[in-house]
Amino acid sequence: MHYPIPPHHQEAYKELQNYSLPITEKIHREVLSLPMSQVLTQEEVSTVINLLNLY
Repeated sequence: MHYPIPPHHQEAYKELQNYSLPITEKIHREVLSLPMSQVLTQEEVSTVINLLNLY
């Protein structure tokens, strides 16, 4: 996961830590950032696919 910690739980925003933001927390638990680039090799693409299949 690219951003596993929601903003309101990060040190920089500690004044927001008491907020309940369930949708934000759900997004940060479930959304993945996939590597996407025209310069990925076939081996790297295969690695991404294999890891996604394990997820």
